[in-house]
Amino acid sequence: MGTRRLRGVALIPALPRHRLLLVFNPVAGRGRAARRAAALDGACRALGAETFLAATRGPGDARILARGNGCGADACVVLGGDGTVAEALNGAADAAGDGRPPLPVAVAPSGTANVLASFLGIPAGRGRRALGETARLAVWGPCRPLDLVSVTSLGPSAAGGADPPRRCFLCAGCGFDAEVVDRVHRARRGTLSQSRYLRPALAALFRRRPGLAVTVDGRELAGDATFVMVGNVNSYGGHFRFFGSGSRPDDGRLDVRAMRGRGLADWLRFGWRAWRGKWPEGDPRAPCLGGRRVEVRPADPARTARYQTDGDPGGDLPAAFEILPGAGRVVAPDKAPA
Repeated sequence: MGTRRLRGVALIPALPRHRLLLVFNPVAGRGRAARRAAALDGACRALGAETFLAATRGPGDARILARGNGCGADACVVLGGDGTVAEALNGAADAAGDGRPPLPVAVAPSGTANVLASFLGIPAGRGRRALGETARLAVWGPCRPLDLVSVTSLGPSAAGGADPPRRCFLCAGCGFDAEVVDRVHRARRGTLSQSRYLRPALAALFRRRPGLAVTVDGRELAGDATFVMVGNVNSYGGHFRFFGSGSRPDDGRLDVRAMRGRGLADWLRFGWRAWRGKWPEGDPRAPCLGGRRVEVRPADPARTARYQTDGDPGGDLPAAFEILPGAGRVVAPDKAPA
């Protein structure tokens, strides 16, 4: 059977999947995932699939479930937000190797931003029709390769191996947005909404932060940045785009935007450009380039700066971000049998 292409990406055709592991985060999207899990379970069973429902109880559970795959599933279907999807992709990548491809991950978007689902064109509706489309996608949909990003701390804790590499699949932010993410998660109570980021973002705008030194494939950028975005997908929070239209999550490269904001006017300018997704070519205050390995560290080693990955707190810089081509597989929309 030959491959098909969607948006220029080779799709891997799939036979019907007979066993599905349905992992849901009961608090994602203000409880939407928990309410949809039973309905999706029934819709998949109606298509002839055997399903296994598993609820996460805390951080890391989706990774453990996808890595173990004790039910021998043909795919892991995630009902949750991008954080739960990231855990499942990590678990599938953990179990791959020795010629075994990673377990395909299908997404039933139930979170706040649902960046990957939106990028892939997966329907996020809540009605019966949307659930039926999601079920058909999980059972019949072809796969597409997805690059992952290895994230490695280069700080003192890494010397003893105490901080092993992790993977993300959307983006990593260093400096400004990492501070915002830290503030939001420290104050988090229950589920997250996008409005909860507004006050921490405004507070972070007026705080002076250390400059960041950026190295891409061994070449150091001139000047110190105050906000660095390292991306695999050209979408941030579902609303902002920091890279060009050619940025794809399967192109074997990372995109890097190093912003040198020194005042409120700079930050407003960067925010407006990201919102519109239009950046001037060759802007010396926000250069954009690509590579396979990116290192970010405080320009002054005595200062502390943070990074975030896929919207979750990461840790202290310095850190390295390296592309892992095709390390993940996701089920992508395509024409499915009725």
